Amino acid sequence: MEHEEYDIAWDVKATDRLKEIYEYIRDNYSEKSAEKIRDELFNSVGILRKYPESGSREPMLRHLPENYRFVLVRKKYKIIYEFTGTEIRILYIHHTSQNPQNILKGIE
Repeated sequence: MEHEEYDIAWDVKATDRLKEIYEYIRDNYSEKSAEKIRDELFNSVGILRKYPESGSREPMLRHLPENYRFVLVRKKYKIIYEFTGTEIRILYIHHTSQNPQNILKGIE
């Protein structure tokens, strides 16, 4: 059975975080490592195109009416997104070692 494919829209905060993560890994490890992480993040987002509800509900955002979800990449990066029913909005990328309150700030 073929699944419907949804459009993906990246919020500015999410693209800024992606760039920060890439630059940090590139500057502290290697460009190859940075590219690998970036590719893994993009691949995880790509899966959402067909399976937008595959991510779990984001606990820090359950009190809000929107359908906020996340996918976990490498047990370190939470890709926070909203599935509106017609599109997937990538809102923020959170490193799990950071304060979870950053998730709330990230989607404001």
